[in-house]
Amino acid sequence: MGVDLTQFGNHHIKWRNRNFSDLTEEIKIKLDNITFHNADFLRLAALQWNNDFPKRVRTIREILTKQEWTYQQENEYYTFKKNKFIDFYGPFDLELSFHEHCIIFYNPPYRYEHWYKLDKTHRDEWRKYMSVVLKTFGGNKVIYLPDCMHPLDVFWNMFISNKSFKTIEKCLTLSQINK
Repeated sequence: MGVDLTQFGNHHIKWRNRNFSDLTEEIKIKLDNITFHNADFLRLAALQWNNDFPKRVRTIREILTKQEWTYQQENEYYTFKKNKFIDFYGPFDLELSFHEHCIIFYNPPYRYEHWYKLDKTHRDEWRKYMSVVLKTFGGNKVIYLPDCMHPLDVFWNMFISNKSFKTIEKCLTLSQINK
């Protein structure tokens, strides 16, 4: 059992008083217009990550061909009104979850310890990806948080419960001061 590392980025999407259709349309148009200058890296990383899974032929095909972003459609198990987030699936097996106060990056798919064992160049390629997404939506910061019983997972839960990015930053700063 390990600890996953998840990245939470800020954004400036007008969220309140908007419906699922309006938000998905705005987000999808912006995502579809992003140019990833490190697309070769993202493609190769996705292929390497999925290489050990021989039954993922469809995933491999999507990594090589998918160009547009898709999103979780509302159904009997998921409604925007109830869940308050929208998941998007993009090229290179990328996945983002948009919440009122943050964008959750599910890529890179590394555990906490793996992120720090990577060489700087590899980490920087992932940071380029996150930076482009954030800038597209008016954001400029990422908070890296572990999950799964780590002392910092309380902040992870704060994001999921829709606390503002600024509130979480303040709490993180105060937690460092109080050590």
